[in-house]
Amino acid sequence: MKIVFYDIETSGLSPNKHDIIQIAAIAFSVESEKWVELEEFEIKIEFDLEKADPEALENNCYNKEVWEKEAIPQKKAIRVFSDFIRKHSDVKRVGKKSGKEFLCCRTAGHNIKNFDDLFVRAFFKRMDIFCPIDFMETYDTIQLALWKFGLERTGAAPENYQLGTLCDKLGITLKNAHDALSDIRANSELAKAILNFL
Repeated sequence: MKIVFYDIETSGLSPNKHDIIQIAAIAFSVESEKWVELEEFEIKIEFDLEKADPEALENNCYNKEVWEKEAIPQKKAIRVFSDFIRKHSDVKRVGKKSGKEFLCCRTAGHNIKNFDDLFVRAFFKRMDIFCPIDFMETYDTIQLALWKFGLERTGAAPENYQLGTLCDKLGITLKNAHDALSDIRANSELAKAILNFL
């Protein structure tokens, strides 16, 4: 099976007001305990600076010169991200209205259910494009960590369940926190570490 870990950085905390400014993803083929990295993806996206929260931009590695040079328009960004997701879609679903079978993608991330997915859904809806992500089959490393350290009560629980804290606890290097590609690379290593640890 395939799974795509993805992470976004945003211009604020409201999916209906703020923009996604960066998306990064890594696609894996997962068979038993073997994970094979297939492809990585990263884009920076043009956004409305006037609507942005300056604190969010500071936290999310925003650099004006870098964005001016590398950022692409939102419509192009959603198309290339959608193409990447479709390439790694292997979950069969049936349309409620059409009754036709289609493929979508299983995804994973850190706090993905409560943050990233909300922004991505809003982004696709705003652009009026079908989102090929299977939001039913989304794996969140916060939930994995809660099962391990919360319910099992084995070993000392982490101080909190932030990505950096969990990476420190399990000996994973997180360079350049809040850069989407750095975060998602550490996040995929965290998932492997927790699953091996279970």
